[in-house]
Amino acid sequence: MNIYHYKEGTNEYTSTSNESSVPAFATTIAPPSASSNQIPVFLNGAWSLKADFRNTNYYKKINGEKFTITQIDETIPNDCITLAPSNNLFKPKWNGTQWVENAIIYKNRPVTCKADVDIITRSEIALLDEEKVKTERLKALDASQPPPQIWLNFVIARDQIVQEGNELITQQSW
Repeated sequence: MNIYHYKEGTNEYTSTSNESSVPAFATTIAPPSASSNQIPVFLNGAWSLKADFRNTNYYKKINGEKFTITQIDETIPNDCITLAPSNNLFKPKWNGTQWVENAIIYKNRPVTCKADVDIITRSEIALLDEEKVKTERLKALDASQPPPQIWLNFVIARDQIVQEGNELITQQSW
């Protein structure tokens, strides 16, 4: 006789065998045919079809947070989708058709307040090697001569970074 086995704990259909007796976690009742994302489950002496999205990843539309379905009959919530956000988004948000950036980005870093912009501005200026430039200016110190080009380049670059930071700050409502 055909025997239909199910898994202890989840009662999900696992296999069919031909045996002379019915072992534990088995029945002679045939399970129904399951379609995609369904699995037969044996409960209270009968089979029923349950949703089976186990190992499916889904993402919250509001922030891209990833979840993985681990249980039978667990489905993807309405406020989530299975399309993963791009890894290059700091704070992803689904706009109805695609993932978009939902963070304020300055110099490829997310910022939430004026202090963040100031910290990034100072670090960007530090990358200009200010100490080396000051040393070069001191070495070339001659009141009758214009400052060395390295100093002029530094001042222009520094002012540009400060201006960009100030523009971002004035655009925000911090």
